Amino acid sequence: MINHATDVSEIKAQLQRVAKLAAQQGNQQFSRNVVAMRHIIQTRYSEQLSLAMVASELHLNAVYLGQLFKQEVGRSFAQFLNDYRVDVAVDLLRDSDQDIGQIAETVGYQNSSYFYKLFKKQTGMSPGDYRKAGVLSSC
Repeated sequence: MINHATDVSEIKAQLQRVAKLAAQQGNQQFSRNVVAMRHIIQTRYSEQLSLAMVASELHLNAVYLGQLFKQEVGRSFAQFLNDYRVDVAVDLLRDSDQDIGQIAETVGYQNSSYFYKLFKKQTGMSPGDYRKAGVLSSC
């Protein structure tokens, strides 16, 4: 994850995301396969990931892996991936001056409309409104 960082603020944001995930997990133990899946998401979220692709890389059945992930994490692979991407986008909106289309692409969405929809669903506001609110609160 950190090997993709380009500057200090991006490294800081990535470390904060890792700490946030660790806090959310608490002492929860995950199976080796789920740990591997989460690592793939956290390090390669900007790629076009799919459960089938990850299952193939881990040499496991996609249906089995999807059920295992949901059972242990409480969310589907796709939900976890989308939530993680939006969390990264939140940090980029707050800490960078990239335009929203670039941020959508950076976090793995080729379709910015889909990114807007997911972002609004998770945060309750559009990416532009989120950025404006962040700018106003820092004044």
